[in-house]
Amino acid sequence: MVLENTYNSQWSRQLGVHLPKHARQSWTRLKQLADRNGDGVTTSAEAADADAIALLQRAGIPLIDDTEDGSRGSGLMHHKFMVIDGLQLLTGSANATSSGIHGDAGATNSRGNVNHLLSIRSQELADLFRQEFQRMWGDGPGGKKDSQFGLSKESGGVKTVMVGNTRIDVLFAPHRQRDPLHSLNWLDDQLSTALRTIDLALFVF
Repeated sequence: MVLENTYNSQWSRQLGVHLPKHARQSWTRLKQLADRNGDGVTTSAEAADADAIALLQRAGIPLIDDTEDGSRGSGLMHHKFMVIDGLQLLTGSANATSSGIHGDAGATNSRGNVNHLLSIRSQELADLFRQEFQRMWGDGPGGKKDSQFGLSKESGGVKTVMVGNTRIDVLFAPHRQRDPLHSLNWLDDQLSTALRTIDLALFVF
């Protein structure tokens, strides 16, 4: 698993009073979500069972974050995908966070950050995403600082995969501003082909 360094810690071992305001708010929401029986008290057992990083570490799942390239964190490791058994791809705009998946704790009228997920069964497509994962993974935790994040990854250009009769174009970002394969240039080309209308579902354009 690869994640951003700001999420690479066990929240169940943190003390809220030692956190900055924004992090303290997130910590409070996580505690509320962990309160399974709704009695207003999050026990240490409830917290341990709801702490994703703690669960991964207890299960022996290797993970790195975006400091594995030797930096303080690229701030540009924003991929959101899973490759399952080399055959199934799960991707989309949804963050694997409490708000992104469950909604905001303690706010019954909130749906959190409404996002989408795509589940696509295609070995060829899964292979493209696994190759991207390997560029970020490098040799894994604790080895050489050969993980690649942000602009240290050279653009591989657009790759096209047919899944049944559906064409899927894949372009991994980010890119250098003058790169002719920059994703914004590619999006501009795609939008320019529209004849009458364009439907968009996105957070920021």
